[in-house]
Amino acid sequence: MNYLLILIFSALIVNPCSKENKESSQPKQESASNQNEVKNTADVKDDGRVFLGRYFNGKLLVEDNKTYEKNALSWAKDTMENYDKYMDYLRGIAKKHASYKEGKQEYFFDKDLDEFSKLTTIKKGDKFFISSKTGIIQSEITGVFINFDDMVGSGIGFYAVADAGSNKFADYEVVICSKNSNMTAFNTNKLTGNSGPIAEIKSLILKKAKGLKVKDESSGKEKPEPVTSVDTSELAVFPGSFTNKGAKEYIAGYTKRQSFDNFAYYIIIVNDDGEIVKVFNELVKDSFTYETIIGVIDINGDGIYEVLTEDGYYEGAGYNLHKFDGMGFNVIASGFFFGV
Repeated sequence: MNYLLILIFSALIVNPCSKENKESSQPKQESASNQNEVKNTADVKDDGRVFLGRYFNGKLLVEDNKTYEKNALSWAKDTMENYDKYMDYLRGIAKKHASYKEGKQEYFFDKDLDEFSKLTTIKKGDKFFISSKTGIIQSEITGVFINFDDMVGSGIGFYAVADAGSNKFADYEVVICSKNSNMTAFNTNKLTGNSGPIAEIKSLILKKAKGLKVKDESSGKEKPEPVTSVDTSELAVFPGSFTNKGAKEYIAGYTKRQSFDNFAYYIIIVNDDGEIVKVFNELVKDSFTYETIIGVIDINGDGIYEVLTEDGYYEGAGYNLHKFDGMGFNVIASGFFFGV
């Protein structure tokens, strides 16, 4: 068991505290033509819960990371034994309620079990709205999936399974799950070229990154070279309202690989003139970990967008969903942290 991975992922799953120092121009969405229309919204009661999901090997998995984190210290007094004890608990479920075989990695349970209460608040039959880059569908939880293969990368290994129906998702595609019918489609279409205030954003980042150095190990050069420009490929910029409803703003994330296992990253929110409105994440450099923006979504229709980031290191990553609380950004959902 690689306990270093557990410690890294514990750091990457940001605790629910604010990140101090978003014209209701809505982010453009991809066509939702291959997704079902949302129907029967009356039988889905919003309870405020938000989860991350991911499509994997034909299954739409939903991770309850909050419950996992809440009970993380209950498996053993020695924190280094927690993960092993947790996996022993899952293995005990498989041995008791399934045809367990050593070497068999995947188990599906189509009914709720008493043992699940310590693992998730999600129940079979729960209905959710699933937001993806191609639109929103209404789905129902059909059971639970345990995957012991996740142990290789210290993954959580326990997931609720949502009915994907005939809808098409890409393998490993990340989705957002909630019971709020006002949730928007998940926008993963970052701005390209020099659209919007990208030129101004590049200038701001280059000024901030003064003194930042990069070691190009592929060239054989040992001496780090200073950063002299910001390439569009290093940016993730999305339009939306992030700090006030109706504000015409952009969130901009800069991620730079300084060496094989070191990164720099910086995330800001700017107005239409390219002026900084809020710092989402101050410049971090010479870091073993990184943070980059994957997309934006309004999870409850309040006109203020939430931000999904990928947080990782050179051999692994996972996802955090951030919500603005008037002062800073809180992580309200996390999931799918995996490394080797």
